[in-house]
Amino acid sequence: MNARVILILACSVACALRAEPVAETPPAEPREAAKREAWTSVVLIISLLEQGDTNAFPGIRAWLEDFHRIAANTPPPESGKPFPPIDTDALVTRNPHFWTAFYEVQPGDPGLALLHSALLLSGGEAQRASALAAFGLQRPGIPEEIKRGLNSILAHCQTAQAHSAALVNEGMKLHDHRDFAGALACDERAIADWPGNGAAFAERGLTFRAKAMNDARERAKSQPPGASENPMTDPPETTEAFASARKHDPFNLLAYQGDDPAMLTALMTLVRSGLPAWETIRKHPEQPLKHDHLRAFSEACRDAGIDDFALVLRQLVVAAGKRYQPQDQQFISECLRRLAPAAFTGGVLARIGGETRMPTRQIIIPMVVEPPDLTLAKADDSATKEAKKPDPDAKPKGKGKSARAKRKIADTDDSPPKPKSKGKKRKN
Repeated sequence: MNARVILILACSVACALRAEPVAETPPAEPREAAKREAWTSVVLIISLLEQGDTNAFPGIRAWLEDFHRIAANTPPPESGKPFPPIDTDALVTRNPHFWTAFYEVQPGDPGLALLHSALLLSGGEAQRASALAAFGLQRPGIPEEIKRGLNSILAHCQTAQAHSAALVNEGMKLHDHRDFAGALACDERAIADWPGNGAAFAERGLTFRAKAMNDARERAKSQPPGASENPMTDPPETTEAFASARKHDPFNLLAYQGDDPAMLTALMTLVRSGLPAWETIRKHPEQPLKHDHLRAFSEACRDAGIDDFALVLRQLVVAAGKRYQPQDQQFISECLRRLAPAAFTGGVLARIGGETRMPTRQIIIPMVVEPPDLTLAKADDSATKEAKKPDPDAKPKGKGKSARAKRKIADTDDSPPKPKSKGKKRKN
């Protein structure tokens, strides 16, 4: 499949997604409620993380200090005060202490999944938080309390940005009627309502592009016949808007547009092996993907530059396999060096390298042991069947005894003859 076909496919899917209606909800209360509820989950998991001796976990200790500096200026959820803005990039996504702590916790820990997604929702990153919560539900055996917490994050991610989404829909209608100024005004209101709405930024980029093309056509009308036209390029506002859309909503295909070859590579990777897995998880988050599909999904996120998602998904693969594999070290190193280079310390390298067994922190213990890998089970079955194959040089055996063999057995058998079965009489 060449790049042009993939781009056409991606744009077709994106246009279909664009047409989905979004129900309007009241503008104010759902936003604050979502952040407060998410922060409640954060405080709960932090209290569990602080239990016990943290001397063996320098990353956890350092990140907790970063967290408490932010929490000191955050009113408790029960106060009812407006929730202050939180820089989730500084506290979580690009914080080297967070990722060092991330690898000091057991891979795939459900408590860490709830903490991670709740922190992002508290900071207004609803679309990224929704994906992380869905990833967390992929782990088998999650206690019901944590499962309810992750599902609550998913629900609040929808309600928090519902009014903003309604404004985006209104702007799309104005765009389609070529009212570009009105569409941009709606997008600006949508972003003001929920600054992390990736769809609003994507629509804003499309509208700036359409407006620039329309302005170019109007200028061309006033040019003398035969005048050369300047090649059309995206205005800087479009490029900036698409970059913001990718930041807030990495799986929004509309945001992967531009002249950058890396952009097309990321788009191709997501369409081929990323979005099919994501659609399955999005629709059925509690139905675990096969381990090889999770691994392929993590690699697609890495290749598309969505490094935090790639690292989270890879830990689910590690949890399923019960250990780090040699290829995991290179994978984690590549993502961490782009995301938070200072996090790639000797301690993290020793943990993922598996050279020595180091202590790990367990926040929430899964309730059940995970089932065996089906691919391995099938391989074992095939090996057993291979062992049971008959020798090709051996003489084939008949399915039943021949009449001569039966007579011979009857002549040499001293056991009393078996009584004949009378059977049922046929009714007339």
